[in-house]
Order: sequence, then C-alpha cells, then structure tokens
Amino acid sequence: MDTRGKTNAEFRAEITETLGRHDANFDELNHNFNRVNDALQGVMVELQAMRIAHSHRSSEREVNPFAGGSTSHDRSSVTFNADRNHTTLKLNFPTYSGEGEDPTGWIFKAGQYFEFQNINAPRQVQLASFHLSSVALQWYRWYTKSKGQLRWKEFVSALLHHFGPTEYDDPSEVLSRLKQTTTVNAYQEAFEKLSHKVDDLPENFLVGCFIAGLKDEIRLDVRVKQPKTLSKSISVAHLIEERNQVQRKFNNPVRPATTPSFQPKPPHTNTMGLLGPAPAQRTTHPTAPIRRITGQEARERREKGLCFYCDERYVSGHRCSRPQLFMMVDVQ
Repeated sequence: MDTRGKTNAEFRAEITETLGRHDANFDELNHNFNRVNDALQGVMVELQAMRIAHSHRSSEREVNPFAGGSTSHDRSSVTFNADRNHTTLKLNFPTYSGEGEDPTGWIFKAGQYFEFQNINAPRQVQLASFHLSSVALQWYRWYTKSKGQLRWKEFVSALLHHFGPTEYDDPSEVLSRLKQTTTVNAYQEAFEKLSHKVDDLPENFLVGCFIAGLKDEIRLDVRVKQPKTLSKSISVAHLIEERNQVQRKFNNPVRPATTPSFQPKPPHTNTMGLLGPAPAQRTTHPTAPIRRITGQEARERREKGLCFYCDERYVSGHRCSRPQLFMMVDVQ
C-alpha cells in the first residue's frame, strides 16, 4: 500500500476499505465451510444407514453350512441371529476321538446342536462325521463301508455299542447295584451318570436306588427323613455325611504330636588352669604315697640338674613319667 502523498484521512479511509473487503472474504469462506460440513454430515448419515441395512440382511441370512439350500461344507462353526438386536452367537460342534471317552456326553451335545441350529435329519450324521477323529473316525469309515449311509438313530446306536461302557446294555440294573464306597459326592456323580442313560425312570425308583446304595451310617438317617425327590435325598445325604464328620472330630480330637523333652547340656567351659581341671572334672586315681624332701635335697637336685619329683634329668618341657606327690620341708 503506497501511503506517500496521502493525508491521514485518505489513509484511514483506505485502511477501512481494505478491512471491509477482508471481512467480506472471511464471511464467504465461513459460508462455504458450513456448506461443506453439512454435505459431509449428510454423507455420513447415508453411510450409517447403508451399514445398518447391510447388517440387517447379513444377520437374517442363515450361515449354517448344513441347513437347507446352503452349499458351503467347509465350516465347523455358525453365526446366527439370536435376537432382533443384531446379537451374534458362535457355536462350535464338539469333537469325539473314541480314545477311552464316554460317547454319551458327545451324543447329547450333538443333539443339542442339531436342535438349536435346526439341522435337517439327513445331514446330521454327515455333520457329526466331520468331527470324528482318531479311533472314532477309523471305526466310522469301516462301519459305513458295510452299512452304507446311516440315519442319526442308527449312528448313535452303533456308536454306543462300539465305544459305550459295558453297563450300557442295562444301565438300570447297574444303577440298582451301585454302592457308595467313598464320599457322597463321588457316589452322586456315578449315580447321575448312570441315571442319565435310562429314560422315563419314575422318581420313586431313583430315590429308592439312591438311598439303598448309601453307606449304613448315612442310609438309615436319610430313610428316616423320608425324602420324596432325588434332589432332596442327595441334599439330606450330604448334610448327614457332614454331621458324621463333625461328630468324629469331636469324639476323636486330634492330639498334638508329643516330642521328647530336650534339656540342653551346660556349656562346656575350659577351666583347665595351672592347678589342673576343676574338682568336678578330675578323675580319681589311687592315692600315691607322699614323699618329703628337705631343702638340702632340693639344692642338690638343682645342682645336679635333676627333677624335684623324679630321678630324671630336668629339661625345658619335662614331664614326669610317673607322677608323685612331694612335700618340701624347710629345715632350719
């Protein structure tokens, strides 16, 4: 801006005009920014609506590879619409190897899966065969070669006959012979495992079998309570077992282990001095005869270099071979 040759009024007017143009440009930029922001907001709303619609369509489609009308066979899990809030639940089909496992639990889980996923009956065995491994898969390949395609009930019967426990032929008989050998918990687990293999057993039969198999110390008290249901019988048996354990602890209290009393020996002190060991530590010897020597004898022994107590020559560190007692008497 050239300000030479201009008065203050002209300069002030030019500055005011320039500021006005800048304000107008700022207003236009702000207006354009608002328009762009509104357009972006509209795009975001449309994208969100498209995503929600796509989620609706995906959740309403059944993704189970073994349901009717589906051609995919490479999935062992399914995602399905659990409710209308677009919640997904992933379920895995259980695997059975046949290596020492009880097949009843696997059969129960497979049946739940078929019912939950609405699997068609002709495809149930096919789906289950995809989840056999190891020994169970080898058996299935061998069995279908001779029997052909199986239905689910035939498959379950053959699987239980081959891999099921020996008591499967008549579990009700084994249930009536079951006895408690350890705790009520272990007995309850074995009883429930067998009772689940038999359908339509009356409640009073289960109650009678359970009470009859209890230990004598528990069975009589449970029978006095006359429980009407199996769950009540189990609860009463647990309470009586706990009461018996408390009574045994009360009648036979645990005594603390006794340790032999130890009296420390008095500390050894070295009392050896010039006069020999202390009187309590001195060993007794036969009393030697006392020999008296005069001062004259003592002087003669000193001149000859002899020991005062024996006839040996005295040197530094000399010890008498035969200890003797002497009494020196000063003769006037």
